[in-house]
Amino acid sequence: MTTDQSITLNTRLISNLNRILYLSPSEINEATSIANSTWYRITQLPDGISIQQLLLVANGLNIPVSRFFNFGSEDEIGKKSDYVVKEGYIKCYYDEDELQRLVSSDSKATWKHAADTIGMTSTRLKESLLSITRTPVKRFLSVCKVFHVDPFTILIDPNARTENRRCTSSTAIKSEEIEEMQKRIDSLSAKVSDLTEKYLQLLDRQNELEDAIKKSTAPAGSCV
Repeated sequence: MTTDQSITLNTRLISNLNRILYLSPSEINEATSIANSTWYRITQLPDGISIQQLLLVANGLNIPVSRFFNFGSEDEIGKKSDYVVKEGYIKCYYDEDELQRLVSSDSKATWKHAADTIGMTSTRLKESLLSITRTPVKRFLSVCKVFHVDPFTILIDPNARTENRRCTSSTAIKSEEIEEMQKRIDSLSAKVSDLTEKYLQLLDRQNELEDAIKKSTAPAGSCV
């Protein structure tokens, strides 16, 4: 298990989403099925948004869920085109089964350990994180940090894979290409070194032959 501990919820983006997308609360309600009054509370207290609500927003507005998070930077907001995917959007989802599998496969990751760290009962925490009850995003991130789990192995964003939210795929491909190119360069360098050695040996042999020829053709008693 690995985790990027600098991942945080972009609360500024959530608070300003109406303005960024040029949508009224009623339009948000129609697209996400979140009541106007609930959406108002979310914009006023974005820290309290749940995973379930965040997914309604993401999938209702065609915004990859990973774009609601900061990766090692402070809250920043852009324009509509920075968030909304016009074509080919794939719905995001929360995979509680994968979280349970990760916890079960790691003897050091227990619900009790996470609950003690966060200050909740293990039963309540487990029910929350496995979506039996409400799952606050900040609680989810805290548990991922305790378990050393990458949040995006649980909060699945297929669009992040295709669009490269952190350019991981393209970077990996480039790294592989660079590694392969370096191997070829090393191989060519070895061949060049070997050919250079052989050339020098041939050059020495040529000089020896030239000296021998000069000596054999020189008049008797002359110095070559």
